[in-house]
Amino acid sequence: MKQANGMTRFVLCEENRYMLLAFPELFKGLRVVIAPRHIARGKFISLFDKSPPDIVCPSFWELKWATGCVFRCKYCYLQGTLYGNIQPRLKCLNALKDDLIRFLRWAKNAKLRVLLNTGELTDSFAMPGWTERLLRILDEVAEIMDNLKVLFVTKAGSKHIKPLLKHAKTLDYGIISFSINTHTVASRYEDLAPDPSDRIKAAKICQDYGFEVRFRLDPMIPIGDWKKEYAELLVYILSKEEVEPTRITIGTLRGLNKTIRFANDRQWTIFLKQGEKTGWGLKMPREARLLLYETVLGVLKELGFRGQIALCKETLSIWRELASKTLLNDPGSYPLWCKVFCNCLP
Repeated sequence: MKQANGMTRFVLCEENRYMLLAFPELFKGLRVVIAPRHIARGKFISLFDKSPPDIVCPSFWELKWATGCVFRCKYCYLQGTLYGNIQPRLKCLNALKDDLIRFLRWAKNAKLRVLLNTGELTDSFAMPGWTERLLRILDEVAEIMDNLKVLFVTKAGSKHIKPLLKHAKTLDYGIISFSINTHTVASRYEDLAPDPSDRIKAAKICQDYGFEVRFRLDPMIPIGDWKKEYAELLVYILSKEEVEPTRITIGTLRGLNKTIRFANDRQWTIFLKQGEKTGWGLKMPREARLLLYETVLGVLKELGFRGQIALCKETLSIWRELASKTLLNDPGSYPLWCKVFCNCLP
């Protein structure tokens, strides 16, 4: 979904074409691209359009090259997505190059700008040997197609990004997004992932190398002296380390039914007690979420952050309350969310 000649392009899978007739007012004056099912629901590439109307989450493209993760964060949604089996599995990538070229040709013919998220079903850099194999294929595709754009989402540290720095071609098509958190949250719930300081170091290396860098501060969890810790984390990133992310997407703890069911350690669910039931699972109580968001958004404002800011899979009512306090822009309306610029979008 992007602006072109004053019109928004919106991608709709052909199985949802009925929405054009059922809700014509939503698409009035807009350019809608219909994605054939074999494009939108492919083996390697698919359109993520699962979010219900009460959750602000624009549709985005996934590149499904591997599944599972060695970091095993205790709250991770992959536990539910993969029915408890989050052991990393690399897909047979023999057909990936041809599938990618076909997809990019379709997108180019449709005059559609796309960004392929490689970190939705796995961490993009957690297995450096696998990342190396993926990058070789992506480099070959980039030689043929000039519209390749890839998002790498990771909790990686400085040692994990070494394959990336060996592939200069990646600068032409890669955006790097680092998921970070406070040391207290990381030590309790992300203990197998690199230390947050090392993730920030990796982000600085990528930025200095020439990559566009984004951050995900998600999920925020109110433990320890959390107000102080989140403020110090942002100061450390933006001021001390002088990392300049183009976007920061923030979110709070959420528990889909399947995630809670298949989680090995459910201690984190205590924060969901008496929480809000939403179309994207159980969230922390509304006032607790608002306080987290207001705290972080306030710090970003004080630090003079000029990049784009968005919430991750949050309710429309929360967005609009924060917008009323001039802490965020209004996100627009379902299913376009045309004023949202979050992590997974170009």
